[in-house]
Amino acid sequence: MTLLNNTFLNIYSLIILIVIYYMSKKWNDKVLFSNKLFTLLMQITMILLFFETLSRFDGNVNFHYIIFNQVGNFVIFLMSPILVSIWILYAHYNIYRDEKKTKKFIPLLVLVNMLNVVMVVLTQFFGWFYYIDQNNIYHRGPLFLLSVSITFILLMLTFILIIRNRKIIEKRIFYSLFSFSIPPLIGIIVQIYIYGLNFILSSVVISLLIAFINIQ
Repeated sequence: MTLLNNTFLNIYSLIILIVIYYMSKKWNDKVLFSNKLFTLLMQITMILLFFETLSRFDGNVNFHYIIFNQVGNFVIFLMSPILVSIWILYAHYNIYRDEKKTKKFIPLLVLVNMLNVVMVVLTQFFGWFYYIDQNNIYHRGPLFLLSVSITFILLMLTFILIIRNRKIIEKRIFYSLFSFSIPPLIGIIVQIYIYGLNFILSSVVISLLIAFINIQ
């Protein structure tokens, strides 16, 4: 039932993203840095929705389901901080409108993501963030909250950046950036306490819709 619910939720989210992606490609200037980042946000979210569905085959012990579960969870843990890192760049650019200034943060974000990559790879051997038992059932590892904290802290830093610069941001842009940050933050908190449904990526899709309507 959990697999079915998540599959329908992910398909619904994917349909919304495809519509936004098509309209964005049709209307927006492909050269602008902001539009490039927004397109990248949509592409990564689509990839994560696909692999999130694969990561829901708990308890199915057929070989291909085991592979689905292993690959799906690996990609989700690997790419989630990348998605938030792109969001930081997108928010920063829409605040300052300075491409060079925004790009200065890229090396730092690459470093954070490389550290996450190392942790996720080591997790396959030590079960730090998560592990999948012999019955192909996913379990949170002892350092699961560290994994969530990486994404949460990056989101909070962006949220603080938006609040601190509210006086220099056009009101329409400010409220959109502010509103963008709220659903994922709530999604992460709910996901920690309620395991089973995909709250985080669904909340990201809502945020992308808000950004598309009010910023893009």
